[in-house]
Amino acid sequence: MSGGAVRCGRALRVALACVVAFAAAGCDDGVLELGLVAGGVLEVPAGVERAGWLVLLDGEVHVAAGARLGGTLLVLGGEARLDGRVDGDVVALSGAVALGADAAVGGDLAVAGALDRDPGAAIAGSVTVGPAVSGAIAESVRSGPSGLGSVLARAATLAVLALLAGRLAPRAVDRLVDAVGGHWITALALGVLAFVVGLVLVVVMAFTVVLLPVSALALVVGMVAVMVGWSALGIALGTRVARSFAPRGRARPWALRLAPPVGVFVVVVVLGLLERLPVAGALLALVATAVGLGAVLLTGFGTRRFVPDPDPVADPT
Repeated sequence: MSGGAVRCGRALRVALACVVAFAAAGCDDGVLELGLVAGGVLEVPAGVERAGWLVLLDGEVHVAAGARLGGTLLVLGGEARLDGRVDGDVVALSGAVALGADAAVGGDLAVAGALDRDPGAAIAGSVTVGPAVSGAIAESVRSGPSGLGSVLARAATLAVLALLAGRLAPRAVDRLVDAVGGHWITALALGVLAFVVGLVLVVVMAFTVVLLPVSALALVVGMVAVMVGWSALGIALGTRVARSFAPRGRARPWALRLAPPVGVFVVVVVLGLLERLPVAGALLALVATAVGLGAVLLTGFGTRRFVPDPDPVADPT
């Protein structure tokens, strides 16, 4: 699994966890307590009742026999070992779930990752053991950071593609760079929205066997859009730096030709290094990736120039 998919998988997990937090805060019963496990081991010992939802991004959660989890358990990575009771649902989009003989789930059980269920485990609701959300998503969620060699190879490949794109489709590149540099706030908002909505749609489709190929295709298109967005960020950065250090702001032709691939190489390497930071790195990578993705969507992969409404609140009458 490529490092790009690893980083996107981590960013998507964080984004989905944020969606769950907002949904919990807006529920009819008031603000729900939400626990987040992003590494290490969380033990709920016997005789202890833990209230609220619990989201597992990475690491391990163990609900011991005689212990109780009062809300829903959402597994986006890592391993959940249940020997006690979960009052709500247990939903695993990736990672692994193990149910012991004394385990009890008060709601539904839906697992798209690995499931080890003892015959004595009691499930009050429905049981859905679907295909993996997607091989790429599941693997990206479970994988660790890619090696430096892989990061450099990916950066070099995208740098070469950026150089070719600048020669073969310069207008498309200009439109993408304009959206990244001139409308980055709009691009960021659209990119985050695309992350959240796209993830939900892919997950829903992936649990339906008939729509699994569609979800896989959507994931591939999304990955291509993300890489194009990274390239747009790099080209914008490289071009701006080249012009900033040029005398009187006029960069030489050779500098303008080298700036895009060099900028792409630097941006991709930096994003590759950010993936080694547990949560902060994923958030920073998510912001950068969302800006690039939003620029791709605003311009339709560079096929049109984004022109914002000059006065969106003006009364046409």
